[in-house]
Amino acid sequence: HVMRGMSHMIVANPERREAARIAIVLDTETTGLDSEVDKVIQLSMLKVLYDDEGIVEITDDFFDQFQDPGAPLDPKITKLTGITDEMLKGQKINETEAADFLAGADLVIAHNAAFDRKFVESQFRQMVFPKHKQKDEIKILNEQDKIDILNGFFDEISKMPENDLE
Repeated sequence: HVMRGMSHMIVANPERREAARIAIVLDTETTGLDSEVDKVIQLSMLKVLYDDEGIVEITDDFFDQFQDPGAPLDPKITKLTGITDEMLKGQKINETEAADFLAGADLVIAHNAAFDRKFVESQFRQMVFPKHKQKDEIKILNEQDKIDILNGFFDEISKMPENDLE
């Protein structure tokens, strides 16, 4: 699973922890680029706590599930993602669990947000992205914070033996 090795980071200050808001780092792997036709084959989310000063905690609370698209993967997708037909066989992403994990998030961070969001919204109707706060919240996590979180997230994915991103 992609996020198990993500380094756990905590700010000790209890006041900051108490007032912290929730960000979800979200990533999808899909059978292709068209959200109308292609399917999500992996949905991964990691909970991060943050406040006005930046990251408070990168938690070890994560969601990571596979889904069988019902047809063999294009070999290019297997090469790109490291995901095989065998890994997906009979797997189903639990939409209720995914929606529960996302619920209460103030912010969703994704490497390619428009792409991921389109797929998630079209295939998992129960999953609701935070609406009103998103724009303001993005300013709080400065670019470096977002880059650090995403780099950590994608480094962990690329370290998995089955994922050779070269």
